[in-house]
Amino acid sequence: MDADTANIIERDYPWLLKEYTRSEAHLNESFSVAEKRSAAIAVLEKQGLPTSKSEEWKYTNLAPLFKTPFQLAAQNNGNVPASADVQQLLAPDEVAAHIVFVNGQFVAALSSDLGAGASQGVSLSTFSAPADTALIKEHYGSCSVPNDNPLVALNEAFVHDGLMIHVARGKVVDKPILLQCIVTGEAEDVMCFPRVLIVAEENSQSTVVEHYYGDGSNRYCTTAVTEVNVAQSAVVDHYRVQEEGASSLHVSSVDVRQEAKSTFSTHSFSFGGKLVRNDVNPTLNGEGCETVMNGLNIVDDEQHIDNHTVLDHAKPHCESHEWYKGIYAGKSKGVFNGTIIVRPHAQKTNAIQSNQSLLLSDDAESNAKPQLKIWADDVKCTHGATIGQLDDDALFYLRSRGVGFQDARAMLVKAFAHDVVEGVKNEALKATLEEKIDARLKRILSE
Repeated sequence: MDADTANIIERDYPWLLKEYTRSEAHLNESFSVAEKRSAAIAVLEKQGLPTSKSEEWKYTNLAPLFKTPFQLAAQNNGNVPASADVQQLLAPDEVAAHIVFVNGQFVAALSSDLGAGASQGVSLSTFSAPADTALIKEHYGSCSVPNDNPLVALNEAFVHDGLMIHVARGKVVDKPILLQCIVTGEAEDVMCFPRVLIVAEENSQSTVVEHYYGDGSNRYCTTAVTEVNVAQSAVVDHYRVQEEGASSLHVSSVDVRQEAKSTFSTHSFSFGGKLVRNDVNPTLNGEGCETVMNGLNIVDDEQHIDNHTVLDHAKPHCESHEWYKGIYAGKSKGVFNGTIIVRPHAQKTNAIQSNQSLLLSDDAESNAKPQLKIWADDVKCTHGATIGQLDDDALFYLRSRGVGFQDARAMLVKAFAHDVVEGVKNEALKATLEEKIDARLKRILSE
């Protein structure tokens, strides 16, 4: 390695290594991944953090934000909110378990008993007090690889606590497992590193909901990683609701490995954050897999949201459906970069990808880059992207029937968003999301 590139992090972000050195002993008080930590730091030293010079980060530049010398959030920092202040995304009787992390740390007082799902075959364990260290070590890092993504390396270097969700073979969990990750308003210039490990054994069925939000306008950074291991014939429905604070940076990676005849769906709803990057990377590693990936962004002001997906068809006879939509107002910016890979032996692949962006102002912007990389000949793959404003003909039709301009505009925008919500299977969660979308659109459209 050249001397000039021997340690890119030390050169460009010296505060990051200082913070790692300062916090290393504290980090290793928790579930010990010391070996993985050192390997992750080595990746960061060699690769650095992503810049807009990389094609994968062409439209999303993290460098200015990471000039801020963030600090690892102190354990709870004395800022644990009261239970009444925690957003009730789902009612207690609507979930199999409710787990809360505050400023990156598990808070038992705000969570249901970790054994709450045992009767349904669900084992929940935090990294700070693991019930089954061997199981965590077996699966930790099996889907998310630091060498593939420097921000996974960043998470792996600094993660102190996290949640493992293990669904036993053949078990059907009829209610969602809800994880809420909160950053409090007092936590200024801090970094949080949520880590979720989902292990779904053969023939199991489960639903996992991740909810990220901040309760203030403070600046902070959340770097989240979720790994999902979906065994043969297992079904996992996964949801991410992101409502971070107005000045926050949120970077996430959802990495999935599916085995034969498994089904995985993930639905992303992004409303908050100053700059947000969501990576989703499923690998269909067995024949007969099915994957569904849906996303909806509703942003305004100067928010920036980047959805980056890589869907890897590694085996034959698999099917995938991907549909991302964005509504952009004010001076907001949206990015969609979606890649479908079909490996040489992945014959009989059926893959559909669509991205649609609705611009509500002249200053809003959207960039789309759908891609197909196909090395098999007996496949059906389609992709497409549209970017535009509201249909003038549709507006005219509604207004000609007595609907006022503002009401007609609201009806069309809501209809555009509604299609994605229809993919939510859980009725309680769907109702909550519809309320959030209505409230968000009402505020945007009234400005």
